[in-house]
Amino acid sequence: MSTDPTAAPESSDRKGAWLALAGLVALLAVLYAAGVVFVGNRIPAGTEVSGVDIGSGTSPVTTPGPGSTPASRSGPPAPSG
Repeated sequence: MSTDPTAAPESSDRKGAWLALAGLVALLAVLYAAGVVFVGNRIPAGTEVSGVDIGSGTSPVTTPGPGSTPASRSGPPAPSG
């Protein structure tokens, strides 16, 4: 064992630092995954896309938009087979 204060730190000190860093990264990964599982499929209330509220949590009744009229039949049905 060296008593020289300018000597490089022992490899066990470096190994411990790397293990601590790896443990911290693993903990953060587990916390991130848990967050995705618990809230990954929820949309925050009040979120709008193109003026449509998608974060209300309810399924709105669909209404036809502008220019979307039902197609009318203009002739006989197409032959099958």
